Amino acid sequence: MADTHRQRESGMIRCPLFVAWSRKALLCKPHIPGSQITEIKYQSENMRIQQQRIFCEGCYDHCEHYLSWMHFQWKDDD
Repeated sequence: MADTHRQRESGMIRCPLFVAWSRKALLCKPHIPGSQITEIKYQSENMRIQQQRIFCEGCYDHCEHYLSWMHFQWKDDD
């Protein structure tokens, strides 16, 4: 059975990097230049749901992926 991706649910997702989710994965805007999407796969649907509720719907600025994305946005000191 195909694991289709679902788009942002209105009013629930706060993270600006969130793109979509599937049963065991989150899709986010990438932090690596030249890439199109970052897919984060979890061992179970419950693990994905927990990550989504805590970070995507809540404190996204504490998410490991968001912090990586922010790191690559910082300009190097000259």
